[in-house]
Amino acid sequence: MVKRSLGITTRFALVVVVLVPSLVAVAWAGLHGLQSGRNAANSLYRDNLVTVRDASEMEVALESAYQDSLQVLQVKDAGDRQRLIRVLVASVSPQVESDIAVVSAESNGLELRDLAGVSAGWTRFEELLATGTLGDASASSQGALTGELAAIFDPDGESAAAIISAELAQGSAAHSHALAIYRSSLHWMLLAMIAAVLATIGVVGWLIRSVLPRTLKCSEFAANVAHGDYSKRLAPQGSDELAELGRTLDDLAQRRQAEVLYDQHQLEFTDGLQVAETEHEAHDLVKHYLERSVRQSEVTVLNRNNSADRLEAVTAVPPGSPLWQGLDGAQPRSCLAVRLARSHDGNHGQETLLSCSVCSQSSERTSCTPLLVGGQVIGSVLAAHGQLLDEHEQRSIREAVTQAAPVLGNLRNLAIAELRAATDSLTGLPNKRAVQDTLKRMVAQSSRSISPLAALMCDLDHFKAINDRFGHARGDEVLAAVGAVFADTLRASDFAGRFGGEEFLILLPGTDAHSALVMAEKIRVAVGRIRIESIDQSVSLSIGVAVMPDHAVDADTLTRAADRALYTAKKAGRDRVEATMSPEPADGKTEPTDSALTATNNSAT
Repeated sequence: MVKRSLGITTRFALVVVVLVPSLVAVAWAGLHGLQSGRNAANSLYRDNLVTVRDASEMEVALESAYQDSLQVLQVKDAGDRQRLIRVLVASVSPQVESDIAVVSAESNGLELRDLAGVSAGWTRFEELLATGTLGDASASSQGALTGELAAIFDPDGESAAAIISAELAQGSAAHSHALAIYRSSLHWMLLAMIAAVLATIGVVGWLIRSVLPRTLKCSEFAANVAHGDYSKRLAPQGSDELAELGRTLDDLAQRRQAEVLYDQHQLEFTDGLQVAETEHEAHDLVKHYLERSVRQSEVTVLNRNNSADRLEAVTAVPPGSPLWQGLDGAQPRSCLAVRLARSHDGNHGQETLLSCSVCSQSSERTSCTPLLVGGQVIGSVLAAHGQLLDEHEQRSIREAVTQAAPVLGNLRNLAIAELRAATDSLTGLPNKRAVQDTLKRMVAQSSRSISPLAALMCDLDHFKAINDRFGHARGDEVLAAVGAVFADTLRASDFAGRFGGEEFLILLPGTDAHSALVMAEKIRVAVGRIRIESIDQSVSLSIGVAVMPDHAVDADTLTRAADRALYTAKKAGRDRVEATMSPEPADGKTEPTDSALTATNNSAT
């Protein structure tokens, strides 16, 4: 089960969601504090400045009224006194009243008592003006009026000063309030900044912990893969982008490893094909390579034998395999891959319109691929497997067959050419060159295994007379018939070849002198039964027998000993078998044969 996790995009979106509000909160706290401080400063400036100004003007107006009133008292002339009183009433008094009203309107309650005293004193002054007491004051009453004016205006001046002091105190309080707001705003700004920093550290730490290690791991893994190290896997957990990247890298590494392994096996297979010396070796190489490349498979290479119209298995088939039944009497056209010249897949238990006689007996899935050389099908490669083939397995079969086909074709042509070069065209037996090679090989094998090797030197009697009387065509028929007799009479381990002209050499491995004489007589009798149309002359054979190591120690002495025995048979009347009874002398000279040879005639047989 894949563990669900947040995607990389989502994580960075969360970073934005967390950091942006934090920064906005810090900015808001700062702006709010500054705005509050500005408002408080404006209020302080506006209220205190205006109030102090108006209070100062009121104080100046009161002082002016006081001085004008004292001047009235000091003027002796009544007319001048009345003129001064009119100025006092007309201009100074309204100004004082206006200033008192303005200050009263701007007061916030702290100056009410002082304003009440100013208002009361001014009311008493206005009564003096209204009653005319100030204008009619005599010299005797001037002192009393001066004292009364002092009693009125001195408290008013003190009250105005008190108002100014109160406003200054309020200004100081407002300033303190503004500082408090500033400190509070700064406090909240710091808290918001700390919270934002902590949130940033937390989110960045979360990203580092959840993203960076896996990113570095992916980078290290990619570097290892780039340097050819495919031993490790990421095996990521989760479902985010990095997990998907990890799974993709794992898949790429696995594919790359499979490609490298495939290339290595393919190179090994190619090198093996290049050094294969025989078809059999190449067939086994194809079989082993594909069985290693295809899981749980059994591979069989099939050869198309056109001369016998047969389809034959040229690699080992396990005993009891259903393929034996399919190959029993199979012709090349029995295999659909050979017939259609293209690959054919078989599925056991699945009915098809056209079935393959060869692989339909298999209990597993099969894949049969033709071996094509120059547009001609020389066979096929049949792979039986228990499960569906993956891409690499299909590729392995396809490319292996494609590579092997021309090599097999060349090896087959080479084998045919070698066979023809070593085969006598008349008898179908190996020619003299092949006889010499085989003789050396079998003599060496006999020496190594310390087992006897019999040599039968055979010669057709009166063969020249047959050619002279009936022509060379009939003589060729006789030679071909003799070759057929040898093929039918000899064992699979025996060898027969044309030694030259009408002479033949037969080699019998593991055969002592007595058994060699028996086999030679059997051959002589079989040749005597040959009948050729248009020839009224019987065919007979003279045979000389020598056995190694009884009569020879190497190939040359063995053939000479057999030839001496043949000479004896010819001299004794032909159509008989003679055996050498003693070894050849060391100097190679022929010893008298009267006591050394034993003759076997027809009647003795």
